[in-house]
Amino acid sequence: MDFKTVFALMSSNYYAIPDYQRDYSWTDAQTSTLFEDITALLKEEEQGPHFLGAIVTTPYESDSGTDKAFSPSEYSIDTTSIKHVVDGQQRLTTLAILIKALLDAKNDDLDSTSQAKLKFVFNQAEGCLFGGDLAESGMPAPKLILNGNSGRFLASRVLEIRDDECSGKYTGARRMQKAYANFKNEIESLRDECVGPDSQFENVASFYKSLVSVVMSKLNLVEIECNTSANAFQVFDSLNGKGLDLTAADRIKNLFLSWCPKNKSGSQKWNSMASEVGEDDLVRFFSCLLYYKSRKRVSKRRMPDEFKIRYKDTAIADFDFFYKQMKSAAVIYGKLKNRKTGNKTVDSELLLDLADIKQEQAYVMLMAAPMAYGQDVFERKDYVEYVKTLINLVVRMQVCQKSTNKLDTIFADCLVKMADEQAIQVITERIRQRTLEIADDKQFEAAFTRLTFKDTRTASYYLRKLENAMRKEDGNRDPVSRSGAGSSLLTVEHVIPQTLESLEDWYGVGVSIPKEIEDQFNEQIVQSIGNMALIYQDDNSAAGNKSYEEKLSVYKTGSSNGNVGTPYATFAAIKELVDDYPTVFTHKEVDARSAKLAEYAVQIW
Repeated sequence: MDFKTVFALMSSNYYAIPDYQRDYSWTDAQTSTLFEDITALLKEEEQGPHFLGAIVTTPYESDSGTDKAFSPSEYSIDTTSIKHVVDGQQRLTTLAILIKALLDAKNDDLDSTSQAKLKFVFNQAEGCLFGGDLAESGMPAPKLILNGNSGRFLASRVLEIRDDECSGKYTGARRMQKAYANFKNEIESLRDECVGPDSQFENVASFYKSLVSVVMSKLNLVEIECNTSANAFQVFDSLNGKGLDLTAADRIKNLFLSWCPKNKSGSQKWNSMASEVGEDDLVRFFSCLLYYKSRKRVSKRRMPDEFKIRYKDTAIADFDFFYKQMKSAAVIYGKLKNRKTGNKTVDSELLLDLADIKQEQAYVMLMAAPMAYGQDVFERKDYVEYVKTLINLVVRMQVCQKSTNKLDTIFADCLVKMADEQAIQVITERIRQRTLEIADDKQFEAAFTRLTFKDTRTASYYLRKLENAMRKEDGNRDPVSRSGAGSSLLTVEHVIPQTLESLEDWYGVGVSIPKEIEDQFNEQIVQSIGNMALIYQDDNSAAGNKSYEEKLSVYKTGSSNGNVGTPYATFAAIKELVDDYPTVFTHKEVDARSAKLAEYAVQIW
């Protein structure tokens, strides 16, 4: 592992991007930051060298290079001189675009005589972009070989050494185009700033000589060469520390493409499947799929190996059948994540409830049912009951602070029953039984009285369910929903304000507060379910940090610019709060209210 200058690194080998890598993704902010660093080096504000990070490479593997923009054989490139880039393609691509913008800018600004004098310097830059191997047309091979449209765009539109058909409308191409334009503008602006009688450089030629020198010799990278892809991914994981989301999905993609026969358009099939899920959710999708197949939770590090165990033989024997399985599973997951199952209750209510309580693990079971019983299960009432029962299980476990490891045992049991072709109603009843075994009514009610929230989205879920239960009890058939905008936007009201500077501001001077309450007042009292209620935004703002007496007035009459009715007349929970606690509301009242809400909670969940 050596530190290398840009010139030493990029001029020495060809670099290719494996099929499983993502498209070019650098933003304006990232390219601007890089150029700011280069500007500091040029002005000697930073002496250098400036470290750009590490790139991780492996020997070139043709099975992982099926989607490359052109074949190395077109240039008679010896494939032993090509390396696959596991980590670092974004930096290498950005540097290539920067160098091309720099060469184009100097061509615009310098006459042939000036360029001839600096030929050695500019040849270094060109050596980072173009190899010595030539096509039949006489054009040099690009040193960086990207995939698909992005690779064709880089070679044809940016480097201008090929004439391939490509489109500028795709994300990767658009970002390359933008990066090139940004660099060109930055270079020209820097030239105008630095060249002149009283400036850093006397003439344009000396400016370009120094700028090229900075890029070639003051920007350093480390190349970590690995002899296998598995080793490279381990290094990548250690360097990036990103929880392996990127590498787990990309390593699975690599397996998928390596199993695909060359006449089956593996990249297109992968993209078609992945588009059902969405790139950001691929790891979660495979996590659910492998959980379903193995009946156990699979760590991100183990996912590629588990995928190979579960699917390799099938894929090799009949890739079309394997792909049909993958695509069907991806469609199911996509319908759930995008809330497009076709069941209105599931899409507009239950899946949003799961998102509110931040429970990803339940997606294993949401996905398992349509995989076991067919996608038409989405349309059935017993699927709605099944999802509601899952949510009740999750809620009880969250409120009672039970380890989510218990979910693994319950889910595994249910998946076995599904594999034995037991009906979904049987699975639902089993989940209901296990829920009561883990957190019975008495435990749940006691835990609910101590329930606190820091996250308002989760608090809103619980408060909305409680509000609707109270309305139903009062004969009100109009439930409160998530909808609302402007003044009718639902918000969480903390009766005792969150930003009290002193408890005396609320309790009054000289009131004795137990020490254990005072020490954890915000965590135990202010954030308690008993101190919260749903209210419209204007009324919440009007209540603000006022005294309880003033808040009661807002609850009864509403804000001066409210247009959706008073809180007292609108919300059952507010009406009960005002009626039950007409003069004072302290930690004692919070506890009493929590206990009363807990009685409703047992009925709801």
